[in-house]
Amino acid sequence: MTKKTYVEADLCGVKDGKVDLYEVKCSHRIVKAKKQLHRLKRYIKHINKLYFYCGDSGMLHLIA
Repeated sequence: MTKKTYVEADLCGVKDGKVDLYEVKCSHRIVKAKKQLHRLKRYIKHINKLYFYCGDSGMLHLIA
């Protein structure tokens, strides 16, 4: 039987039962990051916020 990864996030933070997920990309590929994070929402309940960190600009973006 083969194992398959369906979704993954680079960082997960938990506080007071709420989950924040972070996706890190070295270049500004926010579309790919959004797709990955929204896919995770199907599997994890109680997600508070989704974030994207761009290594080129050094900025953290909140994804709605």
